[in-house]
Amino acid sequence: MGDLVQVFGIDWRLMVAQAVNFAVLVAVLGYFVYGPVMRLLAERAKKIAEGIADAAAAKEEREAAASERSGIVSEARHQAETIIARAQDEGKNERMTIVKQAQDRAAQIVRDADLAAAEGKRKALKDSEAEVARAAVLAAEKILRNS
Repeated sequence: MGDLVQVFGIDWRLMVAQAVNFAVLVAVLGYFVYGPVMRLLAERAKKIAEGIADAAAAKEEREAAASERSGIVSEARHQAETIIARAQDEGKNERMTIVKQAQDRAAQIVRDADLAAAEGKRKALKDSEAEVARAAVLAAEKILRNS
């Protein structure tokens, strides 16, 4: 091997110096570059993991809010339907009450008209009896004058 080193012109002191230089370069780069780069990568990985966790939490909250909103809308719809049904029932009852009152009023008007007609008939009969009696008295008087 000694011949090989001499044939290629390799100086072992130069090789040792270059090995020491390489070791120093690796140590310096490891301390000043590799360490900070690894810390920076670790911090970025941590921030990315936090971002993913926050995004997952936000998604869960959004889904919970959507579910809650859906429940609220469903409940509001149900209440609206209940209110409409109750209003329709009250409207029917009110309409029936108004119709009943109108029928009662119409029946009262008919009874009053019948009473007024009967009263008118009775008065007309009384007036006609008085007129017939007067006419009979006049006729009797005329007959008595002529006789």
